[in-house]
Amino acid sequence: MKRLYNMISDTQFSICKCKHKYKKLLYSLCFFHAILIERKKFQQLGWNVVYSFNDSDFEVSENLLSIYLDEYRDTPWDALKYLIAGICYGGHVTDDWDRRLLTTYINRLSALPTYFIPTDTEIENYREFINTLPAIDHPNAFGQHPNADTTSLMIDTRILCETLMSLQVTSSDASGESKEVKVMALADDVLNKVPEPINYELTERHIGPRKTPLDVVLLQEISRYNVLLIKMEKSLVDLKKGIQGFIVMSSELEEIFTCIYDGRVPSMWLKAYPSLKTLGSWTYDLVLRVQHFSKWATKLKPPLLFWLSAFTFPTGFLTAVLQVVNISTFNNRIH
Repeated sequence: MKRLYNMISDTQFSICKCKHKYKKLLYSLCFFHAILIERKKFQQLGWNVVYSFNDSDFEVSENLLSIYLDEYRDTPWDALKYLIAGICYGGHVTDDWDRRLLTTYINRLSALPTYFIPTDTEIENYREFINTLPAIDHPNAFGQHPNADTTSLMIDTRILCETLMSLQVTSSDASGESKEVKVMALADDVLNKVPEPINYELTERHIGPRKTPLDVVLLQEISRYNVLLIKMEKSLVDLKKGIQGFIVMSSELEEIFTCIYDGRVPSMWLKAYPSLKTLGSWTYDLVLRVQHFSKWATKLKPPLLFWLSAFTFPTGFLTAVLQVVNISTFNNRIH
């Protein structure tokens, strides 16, 4: 808001004929713009889609505000709100729920007593009033739960740590080992630990044509893990070739190189299932997951205990369990 008021000149602030309305509505418009911009810090909790609201939206809205106040004796509030929220800012919005949120913001300033429209005064007084506002905005100012602020701070902390790690000197470590040598050793270690893909065709042939819902889930999980294992092996082999100079290092290989050196899991490996583990823990966990489904595929009999978090799509597994129970109940009633 401070930046927006610094953009407005004294002449622009006093050019509107209906000064009393203009000053209050301009403050509301600045607050509205600031809310939309700052809400991005909550990531998916803020907007379902990231939108590029910018100063041009504010400038056009401010011009509309000034024109409508000058041209009409009775201010057409509905038309003005529609043009600002529905056209100027709403032109960026593609999600229906985000559009609904935008409409809510244009109809209500804030529920907190800290944020209110100051009395009719000069532009310098408005700037001074904005300086008295809290430096850290409470989540309620955005209509958010306090937990949303915790999530935002965690994301900011992770970005800060990743940035600091990327800025560290990486020519060699304390033992004099170069970065490339260390990554090569880690890549070999991961390659040696990663198990072979489960034989999907053999498992499907042993199951036969009459598949139970749990058999379908097993085959789906095997397929997803096989894709991950093959992708990991190929990317690690290509990474080693890239380090040795046999192939060109692509952007994906550069990311894998950096992640392995930092002990993080590359993003392309996390498409099968999300995880916050470090690379070593994640690799060990992956081996256990594959072993779980490999034993199931070998015995062709569901285990007595299911490792729910090992499923890449646990909802499908729970649905299959319900189907098995329903089929069993139906058969018992028939007999």
